[in-house]
Formats: sequence, C-alpha cells, structure tokens
Amino acid sequence: MIKCKLDSDSIQEKKHVTTKSVSQIDSSKPASTPITEQVSDSNTNAVSTINDKKTALDDKAEDDTQVRKEEKKIAKPLKKPVKKVAPVKKTKTTKKPIKKTPIPKAKIEFEDMIWDFGEITEGDIVKKKFKFTNTGNAPLQIIGADASCGCARPTVPFLDIAPGESNEIGITYNSVNKEGVQKPEIIIESNTYPKHTVLKLSGTVKPKPKKEEKKIDSTEMKQDSTIKE
Repeated sequence: MIKCKLDSDSIQEKKHVTTKSVSQIDSSKPASTPITEQVSDSNTNAVSTINDKKTALDDKAEDDTQVRKEEKKIAKPLKKPVKKVAPVKKTKTTKKPIKKTPIPKAKIEFEDMIWDFGEITEGDIVKKKFKFTNTGNAPLQIIGADASCGCARPTVPFLDIAPGESNEIGITYNSVNKEGVQKPEIIIESNTYPKHTVLKLSGTVKPKPKKEEKKIDSTEMKQDSTIKE
C-alpha cells in the first residue's frame, strides 16, 4: 500500500512538472495571431492592391482618352464663326423707255393686183394700167419691173413718188403665138419692205380662125377657056 501511495504521488508530481513546463514554454513564446486572421488580412491587402491598380489603370485610360480628344481638337482647324450678314435689298431702278425714232419708209399699195383680160384671139394686144399710191412716210422709188415671159411688157415711172401721191404702172400683153390659158406675172422692185411686189395677169387665148379657100368649078374653067379662043 505504501508503494501504491508513492506511485500516485510521483505521478502527480510529474503532472505538475509537465504543466509547469508547458506554461513556461507558452509564456516564453510570443502570442501568435490565429492563421485564419492572417489569411483574411492578406486577402484584403491583395484585393486593395488590385483595386488600386484598377483605379490607376482607369485613370490612365481616362487620361489617354482626354489626350486623344485634345489631339483631335488641335488637328482639326478651328472653324471661325460665320457672321450672318443681312441680305442687301436691291432697289429697283426704273429705266426710262428710250424712244426710238422710227425710220421713214415708203409703202406701195395697188388698187388691183390681179387683172383678168378674159378671152382674146391669138395675135390680140391688150393693155392695163395698175394704179398705186405711196402710203408710207418716205419718197417711193420704183427701181425696176420684170415679166415672167416676153409676152408682157411693163412701163414704170422713174421719178420718186412722194408720200400720199399716186401713179400708174402700165402693162402691155401681146398674145402672138400664144394659145390656151395664160398667167403671166409682173415683178415690181421698189425701196419698200418687202422690196418685191407681184402683179398677176390671167386670161385665155383662142387660136385664129382658118381662112376658107375658094373652090373653082371645072365648068367655069371650060367656059373661060372657050372665050379666050
């Protein structure tokens, strides 16, 4: 029994020594933070650094975009503001009409421009006088006259005809060697506008009747011959 008691006492002393040594070791060592707290702190630090880098990159990108905008502004020529000028009202200048002095002109007017001489026999000669008046305000000059065929012959006055005065142009038509419907024309040239005036003739020419030859009987010829004997 004594031995058992000694053993129990020795065991208790050993336990006391071990607990004492452990407490000394724990007191000698510095108090360390738990591992979970250290990990969380390191994670927060890493996240904060990442965020800082991200913000720095964003700031740099903004600076780059701002620089590009500034470069574009410098590259583009600055447009000067255009001043709006009020439209100038045009004043209508009333031009006075220039009075043109009319140039004096002669004008010829015929009483008749067509003459129908009717029906005549071949070889007949007919005449006609065409009366005209100068209705212009300048002297009338008859420069000349021409016929479409040699059968008609015009006669014209060569003196100037004053405005308001009248005169005549004579036409002689010769139907020699003509037959059927005839339509000769007389072209008058003067200082008028237009300068040519046309007079027209019309009619029909019949052929001449043939001469009848006298027939001599044979009895009359015999009688004449007996008398001569």
